[in-house]
Amino acid sequence: MTAFDKAWELAKMPFHGTTKRNARDIMEQGLMGSYQWDGSRIGMTTSDPLLALRYALRATKHGYRHDDDPDNDTPTVLHISDDAPGQRSHENALVYDAKGDNDIAVEPKYIQNVFEGNKDVDEDDVEDESFHELKRILREMRLE
Repeated sequence: MTAFDKAWELAKMPFHGTTKRNARDIMEQGLMGSYQWDGSRIGMTTSDPLLALRYALRATKHGYRHDDDPDNDTPTVLHISDDAPGQRSHENALVYDAKGDNDIAVEPKYIQNVFEGNKDVDEDDVEDESFHELKRILREMRLE
């Protein structure tokens, strides 16, 4: 596989932005599906890692809180393997349908923590060091 092929495979893979606290749960239990208006359950991801970082930053400021846990304040980006079954496009996102009674959309074995950032980043400041650090990490992943 050429370096271009590896880069292309990574570029189309989805990312999920969350807090470090929630990432721990996802890495142990899997990405859970959330209920939709039609009764389906889906796990939401994006193919844009910087958008995932923006979601993570929002989660640290406005998301579900475990107020006694300092890891609530650490934006984290998870990478979903291309081998994970069930990916489909839905509006502007990539989603995974939850299966069975446990609401798991993506099993932990397909998920990798690729970035933990700074809680004080402005989500609209794409020149911030966290965005540059995430880009550096992604470049390294593409060349492995």
